Amino acid sequence: MTSNIEADRGSQLLLAVLPDLDLQGARMALDRASLEMIIDDDVEQSAWAQACAIAIVACGSKMFRRGVFLSRQPECETVVGNGLPRLFKRALLEAGCRKEPAPAHAFRICIGTKGAGHIYVSATGWKAIVGPKPVATTSPGNELSGIFARAASTAIAFRAFVLSDPIAARRMLEYDLWQPQGQSSPASAELRNLPADLWLLGMGNLGQATLFTLGLLPYRDTSQVRLLLNDPDICGWENLGVQLLTQPNWIGRTKVRCAADWAERVGFRTILNERKFLATSRPDQDEPRVALVGVDNLNARRFAASAEFDLLLDAGLGSTANEAFDVRLHAFPGSRMPVDAWPEAEPSERVGEGNVVKRGNIQSLVQAGVLDECGAITIENQPVGVPCTALAAAAMQVAQLCRAIETGSCCEMVDFDLVNSNRAVSQVMGRPVSPIVACPAR
Repeated sequence: MTSNIEADRGSQLLLAVLPDLDLQGARMALDRASLEMIIDDDVEQSAWAQACAIAIVACGSKMFRRGVFLSRQPECETVVGNGLPRLFKRALLEAGCRKEPAPAHAFRICIGTKGAGHIYVSATGWKAIVGPKPVATTSPGNELSGIFARAASTAIAFRAFVLSDPIAARRMLEYDLWQPQGQSSPASAELRNLPADLWLLGMGNLGQATLFTLGLLPYRDTSQVRLLLNDPDICGWENLGVQLLTQPNWIGRTKVRCAADWAERVGFRTILNERKFLATSRPDQDEPRVALVGVDNLNARRFAASAEFDLLLDAGLGSTANEAFDVRLHAFPGSRMPVDAWPEAEPSERVGEGNVVKRGNIQSLVQAGVLDECGAITIENQPVGVPCTALAAAAMQVAQLCRAIETGSCCEMVDFDLVNSNRAVSQVMGRPVSPIVACPAR
């Protein structure tokens, strides 16, 4: 945990959501936060459950500072990703799971139907199901529905345990990654063909979640996958608690170079682009024609959506504390123009000296001398970042890309949150998608 409030994004979120909380109380709540993961032995050898568990550890380790703990260590081998099989418990420990017993107050997530969990996680086909009661599934899920189930379960745990939301763990949530608006998905959950040539714009919170998701997919040969990683930014301490792959040794280095190191260890081929995406930027003839976009700069998003990619899937995360668990996905080219998806807003005053009084609790830190005005300006001008929301967005992005590969169609708009699955809205693209470069799964 950093002592610098400008870089402590977790405490910033708590101070924004719980205005009566002070900085010490926010940090105590985060330092106490812990997860215990119970993995049902009936599902521990399934791809969806392993992807879910690894993602819970990777994401939970960022959001729950006391740690993520295992109720028991599974003895089976891994079945996710492309690497050689290894002990599943070793993969969990390497992802950040703690060896010692969980504290008694830990929030318990049960993957499967057995065990005394506060909530239960399951996946059937393309559906991710999370709630206070176990659900017997009729067919196995896949890696993407497992990852999404992880995102939803960690969001529930954080809201219940850290944000003290009294109904967070009492509501059943069910998301369909193929048909997000709740229709019954007719598609097979088997991942047969996977994306092989991608332009990833943004290597921050969402871009790293996308890269992590791709790393868990069952590629037969990851050397067939080429990723163009595009981001001009440098890793900072403020990224450490919210960006899934960022480690302390990344600080001060460009995000693209760090992400490329990670991707190449998985076996992917990479191209590095450390330039900003401008109005004149276009993919060259020999560069990827499919883009996954995850940036918070609206101009860059508009430019990319107008850059003549064969298919572009843009995921946007909520920028304020009240939108911390919200996601909106747009696909281009579609029925909407980029300016319709992101209309020009009325000019607004950027937070600066003299107008920093935006949140009472942040202003109170300035008045108490804990934070200077420059630090308050930095906090007010940066978006909220929650790893579980980014991972849900990434799973939905990649799922819709897999749908486009298999059927030539995908959703051109998906709007959902990790609070109430009944609010999900989607619209299917009215035009066929150009053929997408793909490679076989195992």
